[in-house]
Amino acid sequence: MVETLGSLGQNETFDVVVVGAGGAGMSAALFAAIDDARVLLVESTEYVGGTTAYSADTTWIPASKHAPSVNHEDTAANAEAFLTRAIGERSSAAMRRAFLDAGPKAIAHIEANSDVKYRARPFHPDYLSEVEGST
Repeated sequence: MVETLGSLGQNETFDVVVVGAGGAGMSAALFAAIDDARVLLVESTEYVGGTTAYSADTTWIPASKHAPSVNHEDTAANAEAFLTRAIGERSSAAMRRAFLDAGPKAIAHIEANSDVKYRARPFHPDYLSEVEGST
């Protein structure tokens, strides 16, 4: 269960406190709630969505089960090559691989254990469209 401040008493306790109600924060809160944690999600502004709201609430998760419906070339291998070109040495190859391995599993877990459902978008501008492999 995710609580709101309006429903809290002074001596409330939580298993997990998530700061920031953007896409990542809401995902973290949802994962904790799926695991039966008592969660408090805190946002410092009156807006929900964080920087995810600036991207039309889209999340790029390469090679998800939804990807083939709009792009048969959306594979982990193609995404890894794109990320290597786009990011280079600014992150480790292991971190990029972890993203590529965990992303589709995260989507499947969320969809199997909550009312949240994802869908592939047939077109969404790529911020790095000049980089080879951009989709």
